[in-house]
Amino acid sequence: MNYDQFLENLSADIKAALEPELGALHIEIRDVEKLSGQSYTGLMIRKESENIAMSMNLTKQFEQLEQGRPYIAITNEVIGEVTHHMENMPSFSVEQFDSYETIKEHLTMEVVGTKANRDMLRQIPHREMEDLSVVYRYELGESSHGSMSTLITNEMIEHFGISPEQLHEDAARSAPELNPPTLRPMFDVLADMAGPGMGMPPMGPPIYVATTMESQNGACVIAYPGFLEYAKDIIGDQLFILPSSKHEVLILPDNGEFNTENLMDMVCTVNRLEVAPEDRLADNVYHYDGEDRVFETAKHYEDRMAEKEAALGNEKGSILKDLEEHKKECVGKMSPTDHKRNAPVL
Repeated sequence: MNYDQFLENLSADIKAALEPELGALHIEIRDVEKLSGQSYTGLMIRKESENIAMSMNLTKQFEQLEQGRPYIAITNEVIGEVTHHMENMPSFSVEQFDSYETIKEHLTMEVVGTKANRDMLRQIPHREMEDLSVVYRYELGESSHGSMSTLITNEMIEHFGISPEQLHEDAARSAPELNPPTLRPMFDVLADMAGPGMGMPPMGPPIYVATTMESQNGACVIAYPGFLEYAKDIIGDQLFILPSSKHEVLILPDNGEFNTENLMDMVCTVNRLEVAPEDRLADNVYHYDGEDRVFETAKHYEDRMAEKEAALGNEKGSILKDLEEHKKECVGKMSPTDHKRNAPVL
């Protein structure tokens, strides 16, 4: 049995098991486009009477089948999951989706790595932040598995008759209200994870965790209007930003205690060993210059500061040169009498 046959058999078994209880089901095999290289071929399932469908990636279940797990056990598990989803599906109407005035109140943001999502980004409106990209989602509501959302595509904004700029403006207003940002010292976050009564070791330099209240797609807070300014007021004028995952970033002061190269090595190591591929942002370190209000890679910041320092050095040299030239001109214009008048008295 290959994967396509596996999906066809599951489709027939799901219908046979659930239609007597749930009513007619529409099930089709479909390619699902996802960010961060997570596209897959799976099942799209919905009640004939409903407008919203659930999608299922069943590649892991197929791998279990190939490893010897009984097909009946896999089928029963999938049927249980479908039943649970169907019973907790949020209400939704086509009329609601046709109205941008309704849509814009439920827009959120997500930050993804540009390189890993280049093909997908051609199909969706986005705004680049160095080698990261801000994309936009429409929150459909809550289910037992958390919030449900759909990615806003170029086709959708064309249908709504709005520009990418308008979409970003509306999302920048609604996203912080729907998913409020948080900024907490890492010590507090680790203490909460350890639980009451658990001692925590002394911490080193201050490191802060930036995410959303739900800690879901929380790296988007760096795109919220005013958030990095808020972080600057708490942590310091110059900030390093480390992309821990798409769910959070780490922020620490650029106070001379951290080396960009070492921070880059740390990010790359953590990405390789601890972050799932679908949750990775980029192997990079970012910087926020609170004085100039510039978000950029740490390398670009260093280059910009070097150029600024060189420009100041050239300007200083030019001023000294001008003063020397002016002095020579003045000396050249002085008469012999002036020289005697200005000679030192012994």
